Amino acid sequence: MRAKLFVVLGIALLTAAAVQAVAVRRYLRDTSVTIGEVMATPYGGSHPVIRLATADGVVVTFPGNGWIGGYATGDRIAVRYDPRRPRISPAIDAIGSVWVGVIASVVLGVGFVLGGWLSRRR
Repeated sequence: MRAKLFVVLGIALLTAAAVQAVAVRRYLRDTSVTIGEVMATPYGGSHPVIRLATADGVVVTFPGNGWIGGYATGDRIAVRYDPRRPRISPAIDAIGSVWVGVIASVVLGVGFVLGGWLSRRR
């Protein structure tokens, strides 16, 4: 019974990854890229505070998140934002920032499916 539950959970996670991938592709299609500046690294280089100016001159400050690291105050980095919602949508333009949810869901989903499949009783 436990093996079946693991397989079902794994399939659910892989389904969630597919849905997230569609959303990320839409985000990449609809966003603009600009250069932002790391203003601070209060929790280390993996969680920088970034400031960017949109093409319309709107200044946005946001915390960088995801599987990222190595940033220092003053670094200039590529960031993405939705011109229609620049304060809600910014993200560092890096695989570990934009695709983190999809990657985590795929890794966990495959792990659950394999774990359930390999632990089944014959």
